[in-house]
Amino acid sequence: MPQQHVCSEIKNRFAGNSAAEIVDSIRVLVRTEQLKPGRTLPSGRELTAVPGVNANAVAAAYKRLVSARIVLARGRLGTVIRRARS
Repeated sequence: MPQQHVCSEIKNRFAGNSAAEIVDSIRVLVRTEQLKPGRTLPSGRELTAVPGVNANAVAAAYKRLVSARIVLARGRLGTVIRRARS
């Protein structure tokens, strides 16, 4: 799935602009395997290029996803989907 398409998929899954909605959108994409382990999420800058997406909400959402161990933040290398723990 191309990065631009990932941005659109995330945005299409939420009506507002809250961090919780972004987190839920990404969780659904991971659960339905539309985003697979090792996949790099769009950067905050790429995601905020989508109309209606707020940079603060994206930053808060990514922090929550890291805390929930859904993604791994790799600094300049990006934020990637973690492998499922077995």
